[in-house]
Amino acid sequence: IAQSMLPLGALLRQQEAPHGMTAWQLGAIVEEVEPLADGTLRVVQNGPNLAAVQLSGKHKDSDYRLTISLARGSRQISFDLDVNWLERGEPQTGVPVLRACFPVNVTEGKATFEIACGSIERRADGEEAPALNWADVTGMSWEDVDQEIGVTVLNDSKYGHRVSEDTVQLTLLRSSYDPDPLPEIGRHQIRYAVVP
Repeated sequence: IAQSMLPLGALLRQQEAPHGMTAWQLGAIVEEVEPLADGTLRVVQNGPNLAAVQLSGKHKDSDYRLTISLARGSRQISFDLDVNWLERGEPQTGVPVLRACFPVNVTEGKATFEIACGSIERRADGEEAPALNWADVTGMSWEDVDQEIGVTVLNDSKYGHRVSEDTVQLTLLRSSYDPDPLPEIGRHQIRYAVVP
């Protein structure tokens, strides 16, 4: 899936290739699908102070319900994910991963991550990196090469981020299989947001 073609906040269900030490090491991505590409969309709030839609669906063994909302006067788009994650990692098939993807129309993007007592700029190379409550990509606009733009992805409980020059991905769930064979199985409520 071309990241730049995805809608802002799209969920990606990825599969890592089988490898050892899965709780500590990430594997190469060998498969990627949008689990809610054929989901059902309905309006759940229609203003005047809050607009919200809910996208729901099932993919493989997991059920998803993603509510996307925007409050009047706010620049923050909020995402509330309710997922019953039943994906299992196995030595034969690899590690299932769920990420939220935020493509941005920028070039030469720089990655900044919140760390304890401040922030740090790292290479925007698409490698997984830790952050506390936010990660940011900022670069030059495709439309106006003199204008710097970007997005900050906020969250309240997740720490893995992949930032490339034009995309931020937030790792939501990852089902490693060793030493714990079922580390993420069950219902999860995950909140995150994006601010331009």
